[in-house]
Amino acid sequence: MAQKKENMTLKESIEYFRFMIENHWKNKPTKTTEKAINTLIEHYNYRNDIILQNNDLFAKCYVMLFAHQLAHFKDINRASREVEKLLIESPLSLVYEKFLNKLNDVEREMYFKEIGLQTTKHPRELTEPERLKENEILKKNEKAFKENVLKWKASEVYERLDSDIIKIIEVENRNKSSNNNSK
Repeated sequence: MAQKKENMTLKESIEYFRFMIENHWKNKPTKTTEKAINTLIEHYNYRNDIILQNNDLFAKCYVMLFAHQLAHFKDINRASREVEKLLIESPLSLVYEKFLNKLNDVEREMYFKEIGLQTTKHPRELTEPERLKENEILKKNEKAFKENVLKWKASEVYERLDSDIIKIIEVENRNKSSNNNSK
């Protein structure tokens, strides 16, 4: 059984009052009522504009992540849930770990292509001659394979991510500061 929401958001409250004024209030609302609701709407819109302006980098990243998830899932609701789960529920350390794994996966695929292994087929899809050939290639390149499988180390990647993120934030802050000073 779904829990009933106890509190309304500001937007839900405004929409409720707007609906009640337009559809259920017997007497026409007074000028003061209209002014009060318009003030709430203006404040709500202003607040949202300020939040987006102050979080421009986050907004860009959110849109790009949403687009990526939408392309992957082909379902807007599922993509939205996945973005929310990633941004709200996942600790940053887990996001960094997923990135590190993806980076090592890409590196491994590039190495496999370099030594002549197929990366487009699952091992179970290989024919017996293909499987024998791949095993031979792996044995021949065993030492180099071990060096290339986990090429990227967590500490190096995490330090680089931190550095890149901080650099982008600093540039954005400088740009905002120079834009504010020029006004």
